[in-house]
Amino acid sequence: MRRVTGWLLIPGLILCSAYGAGLASIFTVPRYEPSIDTAQDIVDRKFEWGASHDAWIFSLILSTEPLDIQLVRLFRIYSFDELKRKSFTRSMAFSIEKLPAGHFGMGEYITQEAILGMMLMQEDLYYGQCVIMLRKSSPYTAKLSELVGRLHETGLLLAWETQVRLC
Repeated sequence: MRRVTGWLLIPGLILCSAYGAGLASIFTVPRYEPSIDTAQDIVDRKFEWGASHDAWIFSLILSTEPLDIQLVRLFRIYSFDELKRKSFTRSMAFSIEKLPAGHFGMGEYITQEAILGMMLMQEDLYYGQCVIMLRKSSPYTAKLSELVGRLHETGLLLAWETQVRLC
């Protein structure tokens, strides 16, 4: 009986020593959080999101949808330096703009090094069109509508976006 107990204790001692000496990082299964893919995920986790200006929530402020109201509450405005620091901490989500040609516009506080630890959400947080407002019966309405139509038809907006992206 003593021999059996001794033979069982020796491998146990060896395994415990090996595990403590560095195999812990190999054998331990890391704990991952599920990704944040939707606006509902942001609200459910009470995950703050933000940018350097409140223009990002102008489209949401007057909404009566409960999800939009909660999103506005979770939005934070930080300085450029604070956003740059937070971009490495994985403690908040950042606002970026998806342009018509599929490229992304983002603040300079999101650096290439910080992007390595980030992911895009599967769904857009919200979607809005750019609008131009004129006075009712403005003499410029017809000309402006024609110009915008031509820009879309010729693809100039997409070409300009690509050129700006390449700079």
